[in-house]
Amino acid sequence: MCPWCRYMTIFYLQQLQMLPALRELVPPALLRQPEQRLLQGHNKEQWADPWQLQLLLDVVQARAADWQQQYQQRQQPVPRLGCLLHGFFQQWSGPLSDWVLGKNRDLHADLWSGTWAPGSFSKPYTFSLQDPFHASDCPARAIGSDTNNNGGTAAFIAYMFSSSSRVMQRYSDTCTAAAAAAASGDTRL
Repeated sequence: MCPWCRYMTIFYLQQLQMLPALRELVPPALLRQPEQRLLQGHNKEQWADPWQLQLLLDVVQARAADWQQQYQQRQQPVPRLGCLLHGFFQQWSGPLSDWVLGKNRDLHADLWSGTWAPGSFSKPYTFSLQDPFHASDCPARAIGSDTNNNGGTAAFIAYMFSSSSRVMQRYSDTCTAAAAAAASGDTRL
């Protein structure tokens, strides 16, 4: 799976509160520049020290385990895989289509904070995803920009997300109708 797809998946699960914002996993006291991300400024330099890097990994692992335990204690029903997949396509079909049309590119998915955030990149990239480790980087830069649309790749991806969302919605509606019919004893479907 390409990096920008992984980032889109993480962001989607953050919106469902199934994953935390990445900054919640890193204590500010561990960073030389707490206002920066892991690979920005002096923070990047400190990970060259194996001891510092191992400390970071241990703390992140412990915080992730704590977060997972808290999530499980909420006793929320676990969404079915089909529902998660449909939601993923549905969430992203709007922003991807807007970005292809040049709309809302000043709003990007920020995995570090787990929210939609304002801001733009130095280049007019088509898809506006912010790298969680370095705020000035766009992991979807290979998709293209205003000056290089990469053969229409962005438009094709946006179309596939939108059409997949619509197909899955029709399937979901059909399944809901079939379940309701079965519950009422109607066997005509």
